[in-house]
Amino acid sequence: MTEVSAYESEDGPDSDGCGGETCYDWRYLDGNLCPVPGADCLHGYSNIDRRIPYVKERFRKCHETVARAVREKK
Repeated sequence: MTEVSAYESEDGPDSDGCGGETCYDWRYLDGNLCPVPGADCLHGYSNIDRRIPYVKERFRKCHETVARAVREKK
């Protein structure tokens, strides 16, 4: 399984001119580059967002779903 990201949008900079971020849609794909059943598309998160606790939890849950799918396939 592979975690992939695709460009989604950009947040503009804050009022001080700093803080602009590029956001991505994150997915897990199997060896045939097909979405893993049951694994959500995580929509519109930047690399900085991934440090936020509730976002980290979403990625962790998605990873667990993918890991379970891999184990069940074997």
